[in-house]
Amino acid sequence: DLQSVIDASKRIDIMIKTLHLKGVKSRYIAKLVSEMHKKMYAKLFELIFPSEWHDKCTLILLGSEGRGEQILKTDQDNGIIFEDGFEPEDHDEVTRKFTETLDEIGFPRCKGNVMVINPKWAKNAKAYKEDIRRWITTPGKDDLMDMAIFYDTFAVAGNISIFKKLRDFLMEQIKDHKTFLPH
Repeated sequence: DLQSVIDASKRIDIMIKTLHLKGVKSRYIAKLVSEMHKKMYAKLFELIFPSEWHDKCTLILLGSEGRGEQILKTDQDNGIIFEDGFEPEDHDEVTRKFTETLDEIGFPRCKGNVMVINPKWAKNAKAYKEDIRRWITTPGKDDLMDMAIFYDTFAVAGNISIFKKLRDFLMEQIKDHKTFLPH
C-alpha cells in the first residue's frame, strides 16, 4: 500500500549510510539507489494514478534523476506525457497527490518547478512535439535549458511507448536540424 512505499523509501538514507560505512563504492551505491528510486516511482504511479491512466500516459523522470545520478534525495524532477486525445478531468488532483507523497518521503519540490503539477511538464505528446520543434528551430536561453532537461529523461511507469515515440521524434528533429548541434 501507499504507506508501505512511503515508509520503505524513507529508509533508503539509512541503507546508503550503512553501505558507505561498509566500504561499498559510491558508484555501486548510486546504481542501487537509482534502481530503488525507479521502482518507488513506478509503485507510486501504480498506487496513485488511476488505473485507466496507466496505458494512456508515461511518467518520466528528468534531470539528475533521469540520468540516474542521485544518491541522496534532491529535488523532484518529473513529468508526465499523455497520449494525444487523453485529457483526464482529475489531472490536478492526482498530480498534486503524487507531488505531496514525494514531499512526505523527503523529496523537496523543484525550485525550477519541473514537476507533474506544472502544465509545462504535464501535457500530451503533441504539445511536447511542438516544444521540441521550438527548442530546436528557435533555441532561446530557456529553450536550451528545457531541451537539456528533457534530453535526460527516463520513462519509469505507464505506457513507455508514448515516451519512446517522442524520444524518436526528438532525435529525428536534431538530425534534421544540424545547425542546432553547436547549441
